[in-house]
This record gives sequence, C-alpha cells and structure tokens, in this order.
Amino acid sequence: MKAMAIFVLLLTPLLALCVFPAATAAEAFHLELAHIDGRLLFSGVSAQEAAAFHEPAAAGALVRVIGFDGAILYDGFFALPPYGPFTIDIPYFKKAKAILLKFGEQVLEVNVAHLADTCGNLLCEQQESRMDCPADCVQSGRDDVCEMLADDACDLDCKIGGDPDCSKASYAPAAKTGEDGGNRKEAPMATPDTAEKTSPESQRIPLLIIACIAAGCLIILAVLLLRRNQK
Repeated sequence: MKAMAIFVLLLTPLLALCVFPAATAAEAFHLELAHIDGRLLFSGVSAQEAAAFHEPAAAGALVRVIGFDGAILYDGFFALPPYGPFTIDIPYFKKAKAILLKFGEQVLEVNVAHLADTCGNLLCEQQESRMDCPADCVQSGRDDVCEMLADDACDLDCKIGGDPDCSKASYAPAAKTGEDGGNRKEAPMATPDTAEKTSPESQRIPLLIIACIAAGCLIILAVLLLRRNQK
C-alpha cells in the first residue's frame, strides 16, 4: 500500500498535464501602464506567456490591436485602478503592428512591430532582414543590414566602400527606386529551411506527449506491482 501511495503522488502531476493541457499559459502582449493624475501613461510592452488575459470591462480605457494591413485584430475595454502603476495582458498576434490605447480624449499608439513574426509572407517588413528571415528578404536587398561579403552581389545597405562587390555607380540606381530600394516587395519562394518560426504552443505539444507516455508507463508498472502483491 505504501508503494501505491508513492505511485499516486507521482502520477497526479503527470495526469494533470494530460487531462488539462488547455490550462497552460498563452502568449500575450504584456502592457505596463500607470494611471496618474487622471492620465493614462505607458512605460513598456513585451511578448510573454500569461496565465490569463485581463478581465474585459464594459467601459474604461480602450485597447485595440492593429495589424500591418490596418485590420483590427483585437478590440476591448479595461478598467483603470484609482491611482498608480498596473499591467494588463491581452492576446498576442504575430502580425500586429501597433496597439492603440484611448482614455477619454487621450490617445496613445504603441509600436509593436519589433515583436511581430511576419516571416514567410514574402514581404520584407521593416523589422525583418535577410539574417533572420531569408524567405522574405532577398540577398543584397534593402533590409537595413550591411553584408560586407565578397559574393558578387552588391548590398546597397552598405556605405560606399563597405561592400567589396559595390562600385560607386551601383548606388546611383538605388536613389531612383524609392526608400526601400525596390527590393522589399520581392522574395524567393519559401523552402523548408526558411519555414515560419515554431510557436510556443507547438513546442509544448511534445512535452505533453512525453508526460502522457510517462504517466501510462507508471500506471502499467503500478498495476503489475499490485497484482504481484496480491498473489
């Protein structure tokens, strides 16, 4: 009986992971705010896991998530404390460009493009470069990253003399192609090596499978030991 009690203690957390996988944390925009002298103040934003999102309110301050295409990805209200700093967690969207905060006549726009994950849409976005998203940003294209490589491709992000493949004449056409050099709209087809980043949710699935397998093995072992003790 003592052995069975030990097995039960070991199985309880493993079975909880198998039966209640939805209880795991979800990715969220974590906003650090403050309510001072009747004004809403912003101090920081990050993308992190949250056990729960903020409690929606019928009125108060408006929070809106806007995508790169201008679409509204999230819209809701949240209540402010009487005074002082506070935080809220709202759902994370990998294609979010900005978070709009409105409190009375006050409007704050928070740039979250640096937290986006748009790799794979065949557009070299502002926060992307060939280093972190070769599927979208073409080699030697305008991506704000200078690659000083002797690869027979002139990188126009480098200053004159920075890339050995560039001549002074190479920079003349770049001034006529616009701010993005005409390269941010073109990209090669995505390959398996340039696939989209794995989401935290998909990374947790193998762990749940391993936990379930371990729980099953312990159950089988417990049954065998119980039968052995009964003989």
